[in-house]
Amino acid sequence: MKRFSIITAASAITLAAVIAGSIALGAAPAESREQTSAASQPTATVPANDANLPPVPLTGFTIAVNGKLLEPDALPYLAGDTMLVPLRALTEALGAVVSYNETAGSIIAVKDGSSIVLIPGDSIATKNGTPVQLAAAPVRDGDVVLVPLRFFAEAFGTSVKWDGAAKRVTVESEDYLLPAIGSYAKLKELLASAQDQGITIGPGHGMQVFVMEDSAVARSEIATSAAQKQNASAAPKGDFSATNVQVQGVDEGDVVKTDGEFIYQVNGSRVMIVRAAPEDKMTLESVLQLEEKTFAIQELYVDGDRLTVIGSSSRKQEPQNPDVSSAKESLSVGGTAAKRRIAPAAPSTVKTLVYDIADRKAPKLLREVETEGSYVSSRRIGGEVYVIANRYLNRYGIIQDNRESAAVPAYRDTAMSGQWTEAKYEDIRYFPDSLYSAYLVVAGISTASPSVPAEVSIYLGSAENVFASADHLYAAFPRRQVSEDRVKPAAGTSADVAAEYIRINVDETTQVYKFRLDKGKASFAAKGQVPGTVLNQFSMDEHNGYFRIATTKGKEWGRAGEKLTNNVYVLNEDMGISGQIEGIAPGESIYSVRFMGNRGYMVTFQKVDPLFVLDFSNPASPSILGQLKIPGYSDYLHPYDENHLIGFGKDAVVVTDERYEKSPQPTDGTAYYQGMKISMFDVTDVSRPKELFQTVIGDRGTDSELLRNHKALLFSRDKNLLAFPVTVAEVPAGQKNNPMAYGQFAFQGAYVYHVDLQEGFRLRETVTHLGEDELKKAGGSLYESNHQIGRLLYIGDTLYSLSPGQIRAQNLETLAETGRLELP
Repeated sequence: MKRFSIITAASAITLAAVIAGSIALGAAPAESREQTSAASQPTATVPANDANLPPVPLTGFTIAVNGKLLEPDALPYLAGDTMLVPLRALTEALGAVVSYNETAGSIIAVKDGSSIVLIPGDSIATKNGTPVQLAAAPVRDGDVVLVPLRFFAEAFGTSVKWDGAAKRVTVESEDYLLPAIGSYAKLKELLASAQDQGITIGPGHGMQVFVMEDSAVARSEIATSAAQKQNASAAPKGDFSATNVQVQGVDEGDVVKTDGEFIYQVNGSRVMIVRAAPEDKMTLESVLQLEEKTFAIQELYVDGDRLTVIGSSSRKQEPQNPDVSSAKESLSVGGTAAKRRIAPAAPSTVKTLVYDIADRKAPKLLREVETEGSYVSSRRIGGEVYVIANRYLNRYGIIQDNRESAAVPAYRDTAMSGQWTEAKYEDIRYFPDSLYSAYLVVAGISTASPSVPAEVSIYLGSAENVFASADHLYAAFPRRQVSEDRVKPAAGTSADVAAEYIRINVDETTQVYKFRLDKGKASFAAKGQVPGTVLNQFSMDEHNGYFRIATTKGKEWGRAGEKLTNNVYVLNEDMGISGQIEGIAPGESIYSVRFMGNRGYMVTFQKVDPLFVLDFSNPASPSILGQLKIPGYSDYLHPYDENHLIGFGKDAVVVTDERYEKSPQPTDGTAYYQGMKISMFDVTDVSRPKELFQTVIGDRGTDSELLRNHKALLFSRDKNLLAFPVTVAEVPAGQKNNPMAYGQFAFQGAYVYHVDLQEGFRLRETVTHLGEDELKKAGGSLYESNHQIGRLLYIGDTLYSLSPGQIRAQNLETLAETGRLELP
């Protein structure tokens, strides 16, 4: 077998540097960044990612497939930073069947209903009929064909983990990584084991997001990076705004969407479809009236002629005859004891409805998918929507053997029979060292192909916060290990103290499940664990094959001597910790985090707002580059450009109060939040970040959904546009000097700003849908109103503000009103 030995000395030196660099940095094979797009099918062969370097053999690497070392008939090759391995050994290890088309010169591999087609020398492959751009073309060397390892393995549902430092590659399937529950008896055994270990799950520090009524001492579009793979459908054409998402190319559901021509709005139990252009002739095209009373719409997606509606519901169940009558049932009726059929409690469900909206005036329901459980989150990647739910499990009832029928979750899909189907024990997997009384249910739904059954994956686990890239889903949740210690008092303690006492210890960690996402199928890839708990989805990120996560450990009102600490961890492809920064801002808690490429930004708060600039250029050794301390805090950080970001939060003042002199309050005062604050941070000099501009809206009591939900923000750097809904409170003149005084209601609507790096934030307009009567009736507080603005968007040169009762259009240049539509 030839070894591509005709290489110049210069090329050999360069190649050696490439290989050494890959090993030193633990770089992942580049196939993980292949692009898939059915909309733009390639027609010509594209060269490998480094045309100057021919593929060359690699020595010293080990490749293990499901725990067994691969014994190829030839050495693996390196093409650029892509590993190629001999086809025959890999297919045998994976259990795939290979055939050849001599006429086309192609290789066809099939396994479990999935198929790929490769042609040596051609960097365009086909996966299940869809063209795929490979990072490097397959190579034929004599009788041996070498194929891109990561692409080939992941095409058949296995995960690939690369350790360049150890020169090791592992390929593992979900079946190999996780055992199946298998039986009801095994489920009981697992739940009893978890109970004995004192393991519980539930809201952690990240869920305890609150503001003290009299202090603020504790509370809870550059995308992630240009290098992050964007394996999603291309952005829609046209000049209109999209939902503010965390990762570009990974759509998030919201209550309002637009496609540049129509606006889709969740409006109570209805979905409004409005023709938005021209703005002076807005028309209500149709109203989706969802008759089911228990169905509460939570968000929707729009993708071409498909509208996806997701909401919470409940499963209707047949009444049952109980063995024991209630006292009311045992009353005599005509001398005979009456028996009543009692309907069991209806389990909560998550329902997904997919509509064909080619005719906006007459949407057609194409399919329904419903899973038992409570809604967690969802994402849309290309033509697939992934819906995540937690399904509660009655651990104690199952251990006592009360109801086997409630031991597994059920789901239904009209692409199949539409009937409820209980999951099979052999299809539910569990994590041997992480046992919980809940199921994590991930449903992958094709919106483009309504006849394709949903991919429903079920695990004995749970999710609280979710992060998704184009390739992976990460589900994070708190894990508490409760234990007891018998403690003897210190020498010299009063005789009145007990000889010993019980101390309860709670060890809080966050466990993270990593799943591969592939055309609607979620497959387990790895699991990691870090100390502490996360705040929200922005506490997590994926970049260049690494996962970053920020946590807070401890509690604000914990036991004496227990202090809050904040930490950041970098996890490798196998979800093992490769680097960390611990002990950041002791005594404070995380209020916001944003990762941007090799940088990260974290805001903590107790009395002032330290903005920390973090460096992740070396995943094994992340570091703090600089910090800025200013009054107040930021609840949400949004990128402006590579060296600037905008913080949205609250202003704060520190007050020393004589009433607290004898209490455990800080001697240097207590921080009280004030009005809503917007800051422009300059991080050009990472060692000395600074606040370029700031503006404060209203007084104490001013609030905005943006502080809790990033989707409420409308931002366009190109248009110098910044807008969001806000409820303004103002303190009466006589109480202006009292930092603890709450303001009274003064305004609800939207603030529209011009933003740039020269002027900062210039308020251009305030927009409200409230009429004079509603303002007069409001008094000091505004209660539910049909005219509270919740979202803003733009289409071309028109700004739209939306409330349940009205859509208003304004010219972006002059902000003069150009149209109005009253909603029924």
